[in-house]
Amino acid sequence: MEKTYQIPEENYSRVAGLVDKLNRRADKLGQPVISLTVIRKYVEAVGDGGIKKLEIKINGETPGVSGWQFVGALQHEQAGNILRALEELPEGYRTASPENCDHCGYIRNRANTYVLRSENEYKQVGSTCLKDFTGYADIHEVASYAESFLTTVEQIAECEDELAGFGHSSRVVSTLVFLAYAIRAIEKYGWCSRGKAAESGREATADAAGKMMSDRAELTEADRVAAQAVIDYISQNGHGKTDYEWNLRLLAEQEFISPNQFGFVASMPNWVASEKAKSIISNGQHIGAVGEKITVKVIVNEHKPIASDYGITHLYKMSDETGNTVVWFASNEILKVGQSTTLKATVKQHSVYQNVAQTVITRAKVQ
Repeated sequence: MEKTYQIPEENYSRVAGLVDKLNRRADKLGQPVISLTVIRKYVEAVGDGGIKKLEIKINGETPGVSGWQFVGALQHEQAGNILRALEELPEGYRTASPENCDHCGYIRNRANTYVLRSENEYKQVGSTCLKDFTGYADIHEVASYAESFLTTVEQIAECEDELAGFGHSSRVVSTLVFLAYAIRAIEKYGWCSRGKAAESGREATADAAGKMMSDRAELTEADRVAAQAVIDYISQNGHGKTDYEWNLRLLAEQEFISPNQFGFVASMPNWVASEKAKSIISNGQHIGAVGEKITVKVIVNEHKPIASDYGITHLYKMSDETGNTVVWFASNEILKVGQSTTLKATVKQHSVYQNVAQTVITRAKVQ
């Protein structure tokens, strides 16, 4: 038996589980196991997106004993027979009488009969005649396994069904189209990350864009041009200094994205705007890289206590020897305005305020 199927990628684990379960039973009965092979991966286009799919092959011998293989079961109904087959059966079995058994020949009304094949010869056999027909003592165990074999093949075929909606991991959408919806969502509601959404109760930009796409809101050519401009900017300027920037660049170069990547893509316009803002900074430069430990000589230009529910935080604005701005939010009053000192700290953030580059530090210690 050899069958091929086209299944959504996320259904693969279910198929593999079905095959594994069947093979464990086959081992116990001394029956041949079946193999599962992935032939290829591909994306099946659906509208502006698609579904990640696998073409798989199931291969192996059907259950059998004494040179006879179980190739089908006939469920006899009033209107005709329901054929559960592992291969194409001769047409006569569609209307085969439930009273027929090719082994005993007794006329008896049977609810189910089996079709067995030896090379090109087929036999319809009633369940009570299986032992005598095959001469195999545990034939009913094998027949039960054959039923499980049929059921497994049917269940694998059901795994070909497509999945609806954007919540499934096999569903993919056009990167350009989703990004266009994200830009529209930002224009309408402003940028909101999922983290900020959880804190504020607002809808995250990624979710707003996803709803627009599900509702099939009309996109203009200008929307698509704006999205392409963001993709081009990231492809040309995404330097990948952080894992986040690396992910953005990779996704910008992909034709399709999955729902679990919506958050990254929705943040692309915000990242591009931030990068462009950095290019017009008129004063100073950032020091070090985010997460890097630095030692810097500074002079304190400003000290501002900030009261909150958690107590007093002390904001220090300082300049290094070349005039770059350093900002520190300290838990205690440590420095004085006009004081020169050396700090050993970790770079927490690079920001821009009024076109001035600011390096925000944390865990600072006076040397």
